[in-house]
Amino acid sequence: MFAATPEDSTVIMTIVRDAYPGTEPGPETPLSAAAPAFIALSVSDLEAATAWYSEVLGLRRVRDVSSADGALRASVLSSDNVVIELIRHRSTLAADDVLESQAHRFHLQGIVKTGLFVTDIDRLFEYLRERQVRTDERIGTDRELGLRFFIFRDPDGNRIQVFEPCAGGCG
Repeated sequence: MFAATPEDSTVIMTIVRDAYPGTEPGPETPLSAAAPAFIALSVSDLEAATAWYSEVLGLRRVRDVSSADGALRASVLSSDNVVIELIRHRSTLAADDVLESQAHRFHLQGIVKTGLFVTDIDRLFEYLRERQVRTDERIGTDRELGLRFFIFRDPDGNRIQVFEPCAGGCG
């Protein structure tokens, strides 16, 4: 399993900050990453998604970008070691609309979910449940990998899986 050192974290966040000027760590939130993480997500409503990630997860809006013709707009949000880019293109299709005859997003090729390691999975799980965010029913355990995990979903149904190493083993 890869474990980022403090030096790795500094290098990775420097690269992210160079790519997104003005991206500095925001205040610590329950979505406090154990290692630097970058996620880009396609959303149906950029303003609503930006508000949700800001209000529910405590991320700070760093900047907005758009294409010259306005077809593509994006917001970059940041907190602690997490940078999330929310992207809206005027021709974006919702997975559920594409999958009219299918039951699940797993039927589409490509990324099904994204994930990151967090510093306090129990705190994050309770925090999200209190705010009625769609989560797994419980925190799962993978003994072979030595990890605890759960998945939560944003309002567009994007799946974000969070992990935390088991302290003292998963037994």
